[in-house]
Amino acid sequence: MSPSRRISGRRQSLGTFGGRATGAALRLGAFGSGGRWLCAALAASAVLLCACSAAVDPEKLPGVYRNDDGGRIELSADGTFSATRVTTRTGGNPVDFSGSWDYEDPGTSSDFVYLGVEDGGLGETGGIQLYVDDQDTLYFQSDPDGPVTQELTRMR
Repeated sequence: MSPSRRISGRRQSLGTFGGRATGAALRLGAFGSGGRWLCAALAASAVLLCACSAAVDPEKLPGVYRNDDGGRIELSADGTFSATRVTTRTGGNPVDFSGSWDYEDPGTSSDFVYLGVEDGGLGETGGIQLYVDDQDTLYFQSDPDGPVTQELTRMR
């Protein structure tokens, strides 16, 4: 017999289909406190996981970032940048360029620094995205499904 409860003098079945308890009823804890404990444990885990992820402070991004191939980006506190020997796309040659930068946090995808290119060897006006991995690591990735093109680490 399936679990039931009284509502207005009638018996109502909880989470049954053809006399069998459904998986949803079992998972949602319709049969005791075990399901409530599971939900509480999952909620606590989610809170701890969120608390452990490092938030990027845009005020701390200004600095010099380099890689082993001689690539260098300097983000200045005044909102300008200069890039030397950076590779922004797969198979591309290292280029130099400069302009202004602004931190973007879209909330639904990776945080990035928007580089507004004003002068240099990209051969285009406009801008490019420099992704933020953590407070000390930036990277270019021309194809969101492809490999990282170049990673730069903050110099201390």
